[in-house]
Amino acid sequence: MKTFLPFLLLLVSFQLMAQAEKDSLLARDAEQLIEEMRFMYQVDQRTRKYLDYGSFEKRVTDSIENLSAEATKHAEISLQLPKPVKDRIWSRFISPLDSLKAARMMEIIETYGYPSGKRLRQFSEQEIDFNPLVLLGHTPFNFKDRMIPLLEREYRAGNLPSSCEYGYLLWHLHGRSDFSYMLDNGYEMTRNEDGTFRMLSTCE
Repeated sequence: MKTFLPFLLLLVSFQLMAQAEKDSLLARDAEQLIEEMRFMYQVDQRTRKYLDYGSFEKRVTDSIENLSAEATKHAEISLQLPKPVKDRIWSRFISPLDSLKAARMMEIIETYGYPSGKRLRQFSEQEIDFNPLVLLGHTPFNFKDRMIPLLEREYRAGNLPSSCEYGYLLWHLHGRSDFSYMLDNGYEMTRNEDGTFRMLSTCE
């Protein structure tokens, strides 16, 4: 026990120093990182919406999504690209882009820690009009074994904004089939009026 305590104190001290260094780097580079992640977010969202609506114009896609649920569904059916075209775009462009974004996000997390909106706002006055969760939520499955340890470390360091975000990312990276990752991290399963179920976040 006497031997273990100094080791534990040394480990905690090392972790605090590592976190302080990441905060310092984030403070230095926050402006350019925000621009870069905003770009990745826009690419991520607009390429996917192009498959549904055949347009990159945000005013067009927003106007469709502001319709009633029934009208939006009708618009998607009438405007979306034919399946063979969607499949080619997905395999040749969107899937490779997802891999590029995932690799870059891993570099960012490794260097600066998890770049949550809360942490970014500490070091920049720019509007954070994107969510890193969305970028990580589209991480290809083959990144799982490298991404999960990074997120576990960042969760323990307190850099993820909530246990719900952590649980959601674990659920995604484990194949989106085992809801225990969400239920163990701040979610509850509730029943809708029509008898179906949905996951409800209990995090603030």
